[in-house]
This record gives sequence, C-alpha cells and structure tokens, in this order.
Amino acid sequence: MTESERVHVSVSVAIVTDDKNQVLLIFSDNWGMFSLPMSRRRLGAKGKEPATRAAVRAAAEALGVPVRVVDADQGPKRVLARLESLRQLKDKLYNYDVYHLEPHPHFADKLQIRQPHLWLAPHLALSGVYEPISESARFILRTVLPAFEIPARIQHTSAVIIERQHPERGVQFLMRLNPDWGYAVPAKRWQPPDSSSAEVRQALALAAAERVVREELGLAPPTDVTLNPARDPELTTHGVSQTKSLPAVGETDYIHHLFTGVLNQPDKLQSDHPLAWVTPREIDHRWAASSHGEQRAALGPSGPISRTTYEILVHQGLIPEDDDPELAELAREFIKRF
Repeated sequence: MTESERVHVSVSVAIVTDDKNQVLLIFSDNWGMFSLPMSRRRLGAKGKEPATRAAVRAAAEALGVPVRVVDADQGPKRVLARLESLRQLKDKLYNYDVYHLEPHPHFADKLQIRQPHLWLAPHLALSGVYEPISESARFILRTVLPAFEIPARIQHTSAVIIERQHPERGVQFLMRLNPDWGYAVPAKRWQPPDSSSAEVRQALALAAAERVVREELGLAPPTDVTLNPARDPELTTHGVSQTKSLPAVGETDYIHHLFTGVLNQPDKLQSDHPLAWVTPREIDHRWAASSHGEQRAALGPSGPISRTTYEILVHQGLIPEDDDPELAELAREFIKRF
C-alpha cells in the first residue's frame, strides 16, 4: 500500500449559489487558487464535527452572514477523489461531503465577503477560461451539478414562430436547418447584462428577434414581417447544449423569449440554410420530410426536428402534446429508418 493510498481526508464542501445560479469561488492564500468554500471536520471530545455543520460553517465564513441548506431533506452528495494536495504537493484520497447552500434570505443583500472571490456560472468555472481555479473545485462541480439540479449555464434565446395555411398541406410552421439541432424555429442566443430590469430584458429580447428575421430569414421588420410577443411569451426548457463552439457545454437552462411573425412579404424569404414549412404531423414525428424549399433558400434534406421546437409549439397551444411519449418515440425511431 502506497503512502497516497493510506492518506484519507474528509472534507465538507459548500456549493453556494446566487439568484442567477452562479457559484461562489473564494481565493485561498494557502493554495494560491480560487476554490469552493470547504473545511475539514473538526475533532472534539465527542468525536468529529457533523459534516453538515462543517459545510455551513465554511459557507458562513465565506459570506459573512447566516446560510442555509437549499434542500435539507436531500442530504449531501458524497464524492471520492484522488487529487494532489495543493499544500503538500502529494496525492491524497479525499472524501467530500458536498452540500448546496445559499445565503439566508433575510441576509441575502447584506453579504460581507472579506477575501478575493468570484461569482461564476458553472460552465465558466469549468471552461478553463479563468485561472487559477483548483482542480478539486472543477472535479466536484462536474460530479454534483446534475444531482443538485444546478444548470451549468443559463442561456437566453429569442425565437420567432411563423405560421401559414397551405391550400393542400394545411397548417405549417417555418423552420430553419441548424447543423447542431436539426430543423427548428428561427432563433438566436443572447445574454442580458447583470442585474438588468425586466424592461431591459424585454427590449433585448425584441432586438434579438429582429436580428433573427433579418439575419436568418432575410426580412426587414416591420416592413417585411410584423413581430409581436407570443401568447405565452416566455418558456424555460432544460437540456444539454449541442453547440460545438462554446468553451464548455453541459446542463443548460434555456430561457426562450417567444415572438410570432406575420409575413408581409413572403416572397422575400431567403437563407443560406435550408428552410422547411413543417406540418404538425411532422413535428409530432420529430422529422421533417424535406425542406419544401423556398426559392431563395438552400435546398435541404429530410431530418430531425428539435425537441425544443416541439416544446415551444406545445407551450403556445399550437400543436397537441404527445399522449404516449414512449410510443411516440418508438414511432419516430421507426420512421427514421425509411
């Protein structure tokens, strides 16, 4: 048995989040790195300090105010890792009891953080963009974020729903082929500045929707297309980002700001990506039969329709929800073989 295999260290860890699901990282003078608030359990006459108390103590020391466990009934997430000690520069086995904590609501606006610190979205902490961040913090975050239902990132989008009535095919919705997601309602990502008001976010959402129709559909609002907030103008979905260009992908909460578009000049539709007019039946099957090409858009193949597009249209009451999701999924897999 090697020395590293004999050394076990029990540590309580506090993942502290704010109202934007950003994670607190504090700078440790001992380690020379940013890390999560954590502490070894103290030893007393009655034995070891309870793991929960050690985590609460670490969080309270970092924030300077009372804290509480987010879901006290859930219990800690236990993580075992072999990592290099940042003080002794040798491998040790660490037993982490990880808790999700937050400032007590009565003190949420009275934080007294006395040491250098960062509030980072988890995907930025994991991305390697900001250094130095301890490998133990990154290892713990990768391991426990899904269990605590903390999204690695929050992404805002503006999506435009355009509907038409075809004389033969009936109701159709305009979709654009995205190489990462398949056929989807035209949309663009955007991020609001920190502490922005609801009015600012609404203005940014509309500006992004106008960019969608200009840049993805070749239309000039309001002359070529009229945009209005959808009946239910906001929807939050959860998924794993498929976009390859991000520094880190992972569990993501998507906040969709939804708009309807009325085509005033349908002949001006154009795109360097295939466009498809898709029926509710195709959406139910999650498979576009073909691009039903617009003259001024690239001709595209048949292909999958994004799950998010289905959720958006169900949310608006424009298509019915699957009665039997498992049976519908089997049907979709069967269709894709042909």
